[in-house]
Amino acid sequence: MTPSDDDELEFRQLMADVKQLRQDTISHTPQRTKKRSDKVIAQQQEAVREAEFFFSDTYEAHFAEPERISWLSEQAPADAAKQLKRGQLQPDLMLDLHGMTQAEAKLELAALLASARRQRIQCVSVMTGLGTGILKNRLPHWLVQHPDVQAFCQAPRNWGGRSALLVLLHVDELM
Repeated sequence: MTPSDDDELEFRQLMADVKQLRQDTISHTPQRTKKRSDKVIAQQQEAVREAEFFFSDTYEAHFAEPERISWLSEQAPADAAKQLKRGQLQPDLMLDLHGMTQAEAKLELAALLASARRQRIQCVSVMTGLGTGILKNRLPHWLVQHPDVQAFCQAPRNWGGRSALLVLLHVDELM
C-alpha cells in the first residue's frame, strides 16, 4: 500500500516542527578505552612489591597444632585468638584462592591485605579449600611474615571451617 498525496501532505504538516535528535548524528564507532589511572597502576605495583617482599616460600613457621592452625603475634590483644575462633569478629573482606597457583595466590593475598589496610578493615577471611592442600599449607607461613597480620586461626564453620582462615589485622588509627 502506497501512501496517497494527502497522507504524505498531512504527515509533513504534523512533522514540520520536529527537529532531528542530536544523538542521531553521533557515530557509533567503538571508542578506545581510557588508560588506567596512575593511582590504580601504583596500587597494583605496590601489591606486587608486597607479595615479593613479605611472602617468602622458603620461610617455615612452627605451629603447635598443624591440623588446627592458629597464630597470635606479640602485638595482638590477648583475647584476639579466642574472638576469632568463636566467630566474634566477622570478616569484612573475603578472598577465595580456589584454583590459583601459588604465585597467583600470593599476589591476591597481598592485594587483599593492601586493600584491607587502605580501608582500615580489621578482619578478613581467606578461603583455600581443601583440595591437594598446597595453598592451605602455605597460607599460614605467608601470613606470619606480613607486619599487619596480628593473628589468624581456622575459621568457624559459618566462615568456611577447615578450608578457610580468619585473619586479624593491625589497623592504623591515623593514615
